[in-house]
Amino acid sequence: MGSLEQRLSQAVTLHRQGELVQAAQLYRQILDESPSTAPALTNLGSILRQEGRLDEAIALLQRAVALPDANEHAAYNLGNALRAAGRHEESVIAFRLVVTQKPAWALAHCNLGVALAEAGDQEGAEAALRQALDLEPDHTLARGNLAGLLSTRLMRLQYQPVADERLLIDLAKEYGALCSAAELLPKRSQNAGEPLRVGFLSPDLCDHPVGFFLLPLLQHLDRQCIQPVLYSTAGHEDDTRRALQQLGVWVDVAHLDDTSLLHNLRHHQLDVLIDLSGHTAGHRLPVFAQRAAPIQVSWLGYFATTGVPAMDYVLMDGWHVPAGAEDQFTEQVIRLPHSRFCYQPLPFTPAVSPPPCLSNGYVTFGSFNNTAKLNEAVLTLWARLLHALPTARLVLKSYAFSDASQRQKMTQAFVDRSIAAERIDLRGPSFHADLLKEYADIDIALDPYPFTGGQSSCEALWMGVPVITLPGKRSVSRQTTAFLSLIGMHEWIAQDEADYLQIGQRLATNPERLKKYRESLRERMRQSPLCDAKQFASDWASTVLHLEPRP
Repeated sequence: MGSLEQRLSQAVTLHRQGELVQAAQLYRQILDESPSTAPALTNLGSILRQEGRLDEAIALLQRAVALPDANEHAAYNLGNALRAAGRHEESVIAFRLVVTQKPAWALAHCNLGVALAEAGDQEGAEAALRQALDLEPDHTLARGNLAGLLSTRLMRLQYQPVADERLLIDLAKEYGALCSAAELLPKRSQNAGEPLRVGFLSPDLCDHPVGFFLLPLLQHLDRQCIQPVLYSTAGHEDDTRRALQQLGVWVDVAHLDDTSLLHNLRHHQLDVLIDLSGHTAGHRLPVFAQRAAPIQVSWLGYFATTGVPAMDYVLMDGWHVPAGAEDQFTEQVIRLPHSRFCYQPLPFTPAVSPPPCLSNGYVTFGSFNNTAKLNEAVLTLWARLLHALPTARLVLKSYAFSDASQRQKMTQAFVDRSIAAERIDLRGPSFHADLLKEYADIDIALDPYPFTGGQSSCEALWMGVPVITLPGKRSVSRQTTAFLSLIGMHEWIAQDEADYLQIGQRLATNPERLKKYRESLRERMRQSPLCDAKQFASDWASTVLHLEPRP
């Protein structure tokens, strides 16, 4: 049989060679004879973790960590097993022990950062990942994880009224520096008269605002000038997805990792690649950072800079990026002549109904925006509006309100602001057609800030409902301002919170004016640049055709 040391050495050799069954058998024999052998406990625990036998692995690794001669690998493996089991707080404790035992181990700091992020400590996670990069600047895993955290943080900050504008730019630039290693790609040789090959990459080519806003462009795009190629990185089958599949070359790349996707895109030799995601969920910005096409453009699904040096341009308009605001972007700002959006009503959109205040005897405000946009400042302003109009009601509709605890939390937020609970109507999700019908219950829509409405604002206006907005400096805070400007309804754009309240009160006390808006808004939109799909497609194509690679 040999000595315990010889058998342990043999087991470790088998383990390193990938002979896990034999190695595990030897480790068990050693532990039967000597239950406190730390290397055997640690290594057998590691094998069990790989096999998914997490409870057994954790039990063995906890025994190993408790031994006086246990090294940092016992705590490291324990941290990984606890993470895999979803026991995030405990995994943080284990990885903190590792970095105490071996402070210069970059991978341990990296895993601590990941564990902290999973435990909800974003600030601690960033600090740990930065420590890993201080120790090993080219640590690929730490760079990727920190980039991911920064991307998530950038999105989170867009919802916060007090986010520092300089911080948003600096974080985006840091993100770009972490994931960039781009090379220049030569322009493809085109035959005379050959259309430009333009790719659109997104996880949202489906029933999603990105899909909805993309449809009218593709329906009216001149195929003699531009050949669209649609790259779907996620999504599900629905009417919008099926419609988009008929409007361009469709390539499903959801199964590809970043490296494979980059190779795939380069192989297709695109002239221009459009990113429709930015830092939103499911983005593939690391692929753009490596440069997948000679010209790369950010458009539609995001509203700020990506920070990626290889992202050459961002398509905006003068409403979203007024003169002088170019320094908010690392990309070169290209302004479309009229609008960066084109709204097309969905085919199941119902007819406009009269304002409900005519029959109710009281005015009803409403917002169908994501609750993430409803920050404390927004709720306080809306409560002030309800105080000013004691009979008014407020309808809020969101996926979040399918959860009883979320409904209670939102109701309590208004009760804490001295608004009676019965004045707040919280509605959960519904089919899109039914959601549009619910605008029949709303007299006036309230736009949140700084993250203003996009699709939701357009739909409210199309249903004849005025939308009150308060723009800020960021592009995302100017979305509804752009829509209102395009349809000539500047009077609903507030200068400050006091003006927002005055607009709300002025509209609420004039039911006949609301009735006229209800009857005229849809036609006003139809005749505006916001809904002129042919002109939009022509403007968009002309802009993209003139883009050149940036040095």
